[in-house]
Amino acid sequence: MRRRAAQPGGEVKMDLTPLIDCVFLMILFFVLTTEITIQVEDVNLPIALEGKTVETAADVAPPLIINVGRTTRDGDDRVGRIVMAGQELTKEALVEELTKEAAYDAAPRPGGRGRGWETGPANNRLSKLEVVVRADRGVNASHVRQVLDACSAASIYKLKVSSVTSD
Repeated sequence: MRRRAAQPGGEVKMDLTPLIDCVFLMILFFVLTTEITIQVEDVNLPIALEGKTVETAADVAPPLIINVGRTTRDGDDRVGRIVMAGQELTKEALVEELTKEAAYDAAPRPGGRGRGWETGPANNRLSKLEVVVRADRGVNASHVRQVLDACSAASIYKLKVSSVTSD
Protein backbone atom coordinates (compact mmCIF):
# COMPACT_ATOMS: atom_id res chain seq x y z
CA MET A 1 0.00 0.00 0.00
CA ARG A 2 1.18 3.34 -0.86
CA ARG A 3 0.58 6.51 0.89
CA ARG A 4 -1.26 8.98 -1.05
CA ALA A 5 -0.08 12.46 -0.95
CA ALA A 6 -2.40 14.85 0.73
CA GLN A 7 -4.31 16.69 -1.82
CA PRO A 8 -4.56 20.39 -1.39
CA GLY A 9 -7.98 21.43 -0.11
CA GLY A 10 -8.91 17.89 0.90
CA GLU A 11 -10.67 17.27 4.19
CA VAL A 12 -9.74 14.62 6.67
CA LYS A 13 -12.86 13.01 8.15
CA MET A 14 -12.95 11.25 11.47
CA ASP A 15 -15.80 8.89 12.48
CA LEU A 16 -16.93 9.75 16.06
CA THR A 17 -19.45 6.89 16.42
CA PRO A 18 -17.06 4.48 18.21
CA LEU A 19 -15.95 7.27 20.56
CA ILE A 20 -19.54 8.09 21.51
CA ASP A 21 -20.27 4.39 22.06
CA CYS A 22 -17.29 4.12 24.41
CA VAL A 23 -18.38 7.23 26.34
CA PHE A 24 -21.90 5.83 26.82
CA LEU A 25 -20.49 2.48 27.95
CA MET A 26 -18.26 4.21 30.49
CA ILE A 27 -21.20 6.28 31.81
CA LEU A 28 -23.28 3.13 32.14
CA PHE A 29 -20.43 1.33 33.91
CA PHE A 30 -19.94 4.12 36.44
CA VAL A 31 -23.66 4.49 37.12
CA LEU A 32 -24.07 0.79 37.80
CA THR A 33 -20.97 0.37 39.96
CA THR A 34 -21.23 3.53 42.04
CA GLU A 35 -22.68 3.10 45.51
CA ILE A 36 -25.47 5.51 46.22
CA THR A 37 -25.33 6.63 49.82
CA ILE A 38 -27.81 8.77 51.64
CA GLN A 39 -26.50 11.13 54.22
CA VAL A 40 -28.08 10.25 57.54
CA GLU A 41 -27.83 12.36 60.61
CA ASP A 42 -26.02 10.94 63.60
CA VAL A 43 -28.46 10.04 66.33
CA ASN A 44 -27.47 9.93 69.96
CA LEU A 45 -29.61 7.36 71.73
CA PRO A 46 -30.20 7.65 75.47
CA ILE A 47 -28.59 5.17 77.78
CA ALA A 48 -31.00 2.61 79.21
CA LEU A 49 -31.78 3.19 82.87
CA GLU A 50 -33.39 -0.21 83.33
CA GLY A 51 -32.72 -3.60 81.88
CA LYS A 52 -34.34 -6.97 81.77
CA THR A 53 -32.34 -10.00 82.71
CA VAL A 54 -32.00 -12.77 80.22
CA GLU A 55 -34.14 -15.77 81.10
CA THR A 56 -32.18 -18.93 81.67
CA ALA A 57 -33.25 -22.24 80.22
CA ALA A 58 -34.61 -23.37 83.61
CA ASP A 59 -36.98 -20.38 83.76
CA VAL A 60 -38.36 -20.91 80.28
CA ALA A 61 -41.35 -23.21 80.30
CA PRO A 62 -42.58 -24.90 77.16
CA PRO A 63 -45.72 -23.34 75.73
CA LEU A 64 -49.14 -24.80 76.42
CA ILE A 65 -50.63 -26.16 73.20
CA ILE A 66 -54.36 -26.03 72.53
CA ASN A 67 -55.69 -27.73 69.41
CA VAL A 68 -58.91 -26.67 67.70
CA GLY A 69 -59.87 -29.47 65.34
CA ARG A 70 -62.75 -30.58 63.19
CA THR A 71 -65.28 -33.20 64.13
CA THR A 72 -68.32 -34.48 62.28
CA ARG A 73 -71.48 -33.95 64.26
CA ASP A 74 -74.93 -33.55 62.74
CA GLY A 75 -73.39 -33.71 59.26
CA ASP A 76 -71.37 -30.52 59.81
CA ASP A 77 -67.63 -31.10 59.64
CA ARG A 78 -66.85 -27.48 60.57
CA VAL A 79 -67.86 -27.86 64.22
CA GLY A 80 -64.85 -27.06 66.40
CA ARG A 81 -63.39 -29.39 68.95
CA ILE A 82 -61.09 -27.85 71.60
CA VAL A 83 -58.43 -30.24 72.89
CA MET A 84 -55.89 -29.45 75.62
CA ALA A 85 -53.54 -32.08 77.07
CA GLY A 86 -55.47 -34.83 75.30
CA GLN A 87 -58.85 -33.84 76.76
CA GLU A 88 -61.74 -32.41 74.78
CA LEU A 89 -63.02 -29.36 76.67
CA THR A 90 -65.94 -26.98 76.53
CA LYS A 91 -65.28 -23.26 76.72
CA GLU A 92 -66.17 -23.13 80.43
CA ALA A 93 -63.93 -26.11 81.23
CA LEU A 94 -61.15 -24.53 79.17
CA VAL A 95 -61.33 -21.32 81.23
CA GLU A 96 -61.04 -23.37 84.44
CA GLU A 97 -58.09 -25.40 83.14
CA LEU A 98 -56.28 -22.30 81.87
CA THR A 99 -56.83 -20.53 85.18
CA LYS A 100 -55.35 -23.53 87.02
CA GLU A 101 -52.40 -23.66 84.60
CA ALA A 102 -51.73 -19.92 85.00
CA ALA A 103 -51.84 -20.25 88.80
CA TYR A 104 -49.47 -23.24 88.65
CA ASP A 105 -47.10 -21.29 86.40
CA ALA A 106 -47.04 -18.34 88.82
CA ALA A 107 -46.88 -20.35 92.06
CA PRO A 108 -43.48 -20.52 93.80
CA ARG A 109 -41.45 -23.69 93.53
CA PRO A 110 -41.71 -26.64 94.35
CA GLY A 111 -45.52 -26.37 94.00
CA GLY A 112 -45.33 -24.49 90.70
CA ARG A 113 -42.97 -23.06 88.10
CA GLY A 114 -42.24 -19.95 90.17
CA ARG A 115 -42.44 -17.40 87.36
CA GLY A 116 -44.86 -15.09 89.14
CA TRP A 117 -47.23 -12.57 87.60
CA GLU A 118 -46.68 -9.50 85.46
CA THR A 119 -48.45 -6.22 86.11
CA GLY A 120 -50.76 -5.20 83.27
CA PRO A 121 -51.74 -1.75 82.08
CA ALA A 122 -54.69 -1.51 84.51
CA ASN A 123 -52.58 -2.90 87.40
CA ASN A 124 -54.10 -6.34 86.87
CA ARG A 125 -52.15 -9.58 87.16
CA LEU A 126 -51.13 -11.18 83.88
CA SER A 127 -49.70 -14.67 83.51
CA LYS A 128 -46.30 -15.24 81.94
CA LEU A 129 -47.55 -18.52 80.49
CA GLU A 130 -47.31 -18.82 76.70
CA VAL A 131 -50.14 -20.52 74.79
CA VAL A 132 -49.98 -21.82 71.22
CA VAL A 133 -53.36 -22.27 69.55
CA ARG A 134 -53.21 -24.72 66.64
CA ALA A 135 -56.35 -24.46 64.54
CA ASP A 136 -57.39 -26.78 61.77
CA ARG A 137 -57.76 -24.97 58.47
CA GLY A 138 -61.40 -26.00 58.07
CA VAL A 139 -62.64 -24.85 61.49
CA ASN A 140 -64.75 -21.72 61.78
CA ALA A 141 -62.94 -18.77 63.31
CA SER A 142 -65.57 -18.53 66.05
CA HIS A 143 -64.09 -21.64 67.69
CA VAL A 144 -60.63 -20.10 67.74
CA ARG A 145 -62.22 -16.97 69.18
CA GLN A 146 -63.60 -19.08 72.06
CA VAL A 147 -60.05 -20.17 72.91
CA LEU A 148 -58.78 -16.59 72.74
CA ASP A 149 -61.63 -15.43 75.01
CA ALA A 150 -60.83 -18.23 77.46
CA CYS A 151 -57.17 -17.14 77.54
CA SER A 152 -58.26 -13.57 78.18
CA ALA A 153 -60.53 -14.70 81.03
CA ALA A 154 -57.58 -16.60 82.56
CA SER A 155 -55.31 -13.49 82.30
CA ILE A 156 -53.07 -15.08 79.68
CA TYR A 157 -51.86 -12.65 77.04
CA LYS A 158 -48.89 -14.41 75.40
CA LEU A 159 -50.65 -16.13 72.50
CA LYS A 160 -49.51 -17.56 69.21
CA VAL A 161 -52.01 -18.82 66.63
CA SER A 162 -51.09 -21.21 63.85
CA SER A 163 -53.09 -23.03 61.23
CA VAL A 164 -52.57 -26.71 60.51
CA THR A 165 -53.94 -28.98 57.86
CA SER A 166 -55.44 -32.26 58.91
CA ASP A 167 -55.54 -35.25 56.62
